[in-house]
Amino acid sequence: MRWSNWTTGGAQIGAVHGRPVAVHADWLSRLEAGYRNECSPENPLLRIICEAASPTVIYGTVHAKPAIVGSVVPVQVEASPAVLQAIVEEISD
Repeated sequence: MRWSNWTTGGAQIGAVHGRPVAVHADWLSRLEAGYRNECSPENPLLRIICEAASPTVIYGTVHAKPAIVGSVVPVQVEASPAVLQAIVEEISD
């Protein structure tokens, strides 16, 4: 997931899996160090991930993996598909 410097209507535009996504720029600016967003191709929600690994018990063994601490619903962007695609291509290079 990458974020561009482009904003519209208070939403910052980014790209995930080759498609545009947007969240409120004020919220994104408050995301603290050690946390990041990620998204799966089949789910429109963005997950907030704590990059510090936390222990997880899986089938009787302990594995350390990043923890999902929340989720964010992307906002609808009022922009032409061509402009959004150009932004995605720009930040995907």
